[in-house]
Amino acid sequence: MESENCALSRVWPAGRGLLSLAAAALLAACGGGLERGSGVGAVPEAVPVTVPAAVPTAGPAAESVAGVTAVPAPALSSAQKLAELERSGAIPTLDRSDSLAGTDADRNGVRDDIDAYLQRTYPDPAQRSAALQLARGLQASVVVNSPDRELNRVVGRQISRGTHCVFDKFNSPAGRNSDRVGRELEAMTANTKTRLKAYLQHNKALDGTAWALPTENTCD
Repeated sequence: MESENCALSRVWPAGRGLLSLAAAALLAACGGGLERGSGVGAVPEAVPVTVPAAVPTAGPAAESVAGVTAVPAPALSSAQKLAELERSGAIPTLDRSDSLAGTDADRNGVRDDIDAYLQRTYPDPAQRSAALQLARGLQASVVVNSPDRELNRVVGRQISRGTHCVFDKFNSPAGRNSDRVGRELEAMTANTKTRLKAYLQHNKALDGTAWALPTENTCD
């Protein structure tokens, strides 16, 4: 799913009329109560002041100033906007290949790009381990890629245990809370159309199923 982004621009109006007001104020200060003409105390005839027209800021006239035609910048595509956000560090750089599993060189069940992000983001070993456990469960929900209810129930329990572990390790009021960690990992895992469809298929396969939330320590 692509999300559409929009860029806001502001055009500041030119200072229309400021020169006219300044000229009028100057003439009024020099000529109040005095006669025009020559001699001591006389004020010379006012010299006509030509006020330059304000530079247009919008419309067809603004497209050409002094013979130079303004060329609007081309709009960025969604892919270009994402790449720009990644370059700026606003969002993590993620694998957006067509593969469901992506690259998992160390075979720990977590995509390498998500693994690298968690290693970088969570210096606390217990929190990092909990986030990795939930990431493995979410990755399994994508790669299972099957409508089979029993297979998806196994994956669902894995996610439930990972979620409970994250809740246990991120229960401090300071820093990121468990809900934010879960939503973040979910978004990074299902980050392409293909992966999102597989994740939705996993959830659809579990429609109507239920199980008790774990109460014991579920951290691996």
